[in-house]
Amino acid sequence: MCYYWADNNTYMSSWPGASMTYSYTDNSGDTVYTIKIPSTAQYIIFNNGGSTQTVDIPISGDTKFYISNTDSYLYSVSKW
Repeated sequence: MCYYWADNNTYMSSWPGASMTYSYTDNSGDTVYTIKIPSTAQYIIFNNGGSTQTVDIPISGDTKFYISNTDSYLYSVSKW
């Protein structure tokens, strides 16, 4: 799931966010999902629809992210 918002619009999406679309699985076996968000969104949280999620991630432009590590409650995210 993908939850996003801006400082001046905290209601751009409702929790836990919108479902992402499966795009493909790469040669390493990593699954790639995509989502289009409004250009005015400033922050994003990826989550599993339950208790596991990322921290608040500042975004700009066409930045791409990937989940680089998971534990029971927090995803680690890196820029792609």
